Amino acid sequence: MKNDNFVQDVLKTIQDKNIKPKAKWEFIVRNWLVLFVGLIFLIIGSLAFSVIIYLLKNNDWDLRMQIGHSLISFVLLSLPYLWLIFLIIFIAIIYYDFKHSKKGYRYDWKIVVGSIVLISILFGILLYNVGVGQAIEDTLTNKVPLYQKMMQHRTDMWQRPEKGILPGTIIKVKSD
Repeated sequence: MKNDNFVQDVLKTIQDKNIKPKAKWEFIVRNWLVLFVGLIFLIIGSLAFSVIIYLLKNNDWDLRMQIGHSLISFVLLSLPYLWLIFLIIFIAIIYYDFKHSKKGYRYDWKIVVGSIVLISILFGILLYNVGVGQAIEDTLTNKVPLYQKMMQHRTDMWQRPEKGILPGTIIKVKSD
């Protein structure tokens, strides 16, 4: 008796809301689209991580004392917040896409996010070693004025003539 009422309620809801079944191809296209978008954002997240590695590695850590900052303030000034925010956004999008894939609901969020972060780190290291992180940073710094303004705090550390700190390029080293 309970089962009959349930079946009747479901049928009535289907008729009242005019619910139509979706074709199998729609699910297949959606799953492929979710996979494609997830892969694109995984690549972008890896690119962001390669830039983060480049910025942190080429941060003049050995000259921190001459610049006149404590370790904490130097680290806070040096962190590439823009790229960290991008990385977090891309990880969130990939997580969302994965959770909405065919079998993504089965996995714990810690395993999914940990795997995404690990894959982004590994591909980011690979891309950094190939020189992609530096290429992206150089291109954005030279061609995108908004990016230059956002990353200005990094160059401001070297623009302190009152403390004897001047930015520049070494053209020639004389032995004497």
